Amino acid sequence: MTTSAFRDHTHGRIGILQTLDDITSDKAATDQIHESEARFRSLFDSTPVGIALVRADWSIMALNPALEQLRGFSTDEIIDKKLSHFRSPIHQGTGLNRSLLLATSGEGFSIERLLVRKDDSEVWTHVVTAPVRNERGEFLFGVRMIVDISQRKEVERLKDEFLGMVNHELRTPLTAIEAGIGLVASGALGSLPENMQRMLDIASENSSRLTRLVNDVLDLERMTAGRIELEPVACNASALIEQATQAASAIADGAGVTIEPTSTDMRLVADPDRIIQTLTNLIANAVKFSPSGSSVTVGVTKAKGGIRFSVADHGRGIPANEIPLIFNRFHQVERGDSRNQGGTGLGLAICQWIVEQHGGHIWVDSAVEHGSTFFFALPERRQASR
Repeated sequence: MTTSAFRDHTHGRIGILQTLDDITSDKAATDQIHESEARFRSLFDSTPVGIALVRADWSIMALNPALEQLRGFSTDEIIDKKLSHFRSPIHQGTGLNRSLLLATSGEGFSIERLLVRKDDSEVWTHVVTAPVRNERGEFLFGVRMIVDISQRKEVERLKDEFLGMVNHELRTPLTAIEAGIGLVASGALGSLPENMQRMLDIASENSSRLTRLVNDVLDLERMTAGRIELEPVACNASALIEQATQAASAIADGAGVTIEPTSTDMRLVADPDRIIQTLTNLIANAVKFSPSGSSVTVGVTKAKGGIRFSVADHGRGIPANEIPLIFNRFHQVERGDSRNQGGTGLGLAICQWIVEQHGGHIWVDSAVEHGSTFFFALPERRQASR
C-alpha cells in the first residue's frame, strides 16, 4: 500500500491518496529466494567436503568450515587471497589459468594436487572446479570442491611397495623353483619312483599356477596404474591369430582339444603383443572348459566401424547369472574352477583392460551345456605417428 497527501486548491482542503498493489507473487518469489539461500548456506556450512567460491582471478570469495579445517586457516586468513598462495612448491607454476575457468562449462574440470596447510604440512587432495553462470551465460564465480585423498594415496604407496616386493622377492625365486621342479619331474636327472614322480608332478603344476598368478597380478596392477602403454602398429589379423594359436597349442594338446583358426587377410592397427595376449588368454580359457575331442574355433570378421575377433568352444557354458561377473578380478564361475582348471581368475580382467585401452569392447554369448563364444571388437584407427 502506498499513501500520499495532496491539496485540493478548489475547495481549500488537503486530501490523502492511497493505492493498493497486489504483491502476493512478488512476496512469494522473495520468500522462495530467501529459502533457497538458506538451504544453500546450510549445505555449504554442513557438508564434509571442502568448498571454496573463487573469482575469475582465482582469489577466494568464501570457504566453508570443512575447508577451514582441511587447510588449517581461518576465513579471515584466507579470504581474498589467491589459491596459488596455498599450493605445494612442486605445483607452483602449474596452476589452472583464468581463461580455462572462464571457458569451462558443464561439469567443470578436476585435478589431484598437494595443498599446503598452515603448519606447512602437505595433504593430497582431489579438486573439482566448475563455473557458475547467470541465465545469460555470464560468469559469476567458480565453485571449487576439495576432498582429502591422503589415505588413498597412502594405500597406493603401500600397494606399490607390496607389488615391488612381490616382483623382486617372490617372482624371481618362484621362476627358479618352477624350473628346478620341472627339470627333475621331466626325468632329465634320472628316473624316479612312481610315488615320487606323482608328488613332483603335483608340485610342478602348483608352482606353475602360482607363477601365473603372480605374473597376472603384477601385469593387471601395472595396467590399471597406467604403467603399461600400448604401441599400436599396422598388423595382420590372421598373423595374430596364428601366433596366439601356437602359444596355446601346448595346453590344447594336453587337453586333447583341437584349435581351428580361420585364415583371413584383414589389416588392423593395434598393439600386436597385447592382442596376441588377449587371444591366447581367451583360447586357453576355452580349451580348459572344453571336453576332450572337441574343438575351439578362432575367427575374425569385419564389423561396423572396425574388426571383430571371436573364440568359440563347445564346453559346459556359463550360467546367465554369472555372465555379468566373469570379467571381474578373481571371479570363478563355480567353486573349484581355479583348482580343477588351473586358472587365476585374472585372465578375462586382463583381456578386458587390453581391449578397452584399444577403444573396443569385449563380451560373451553363452548357454549352459551349449558352449561359449567370446567376442571383442576393435575400432578402425590410423597408425600412430612416431
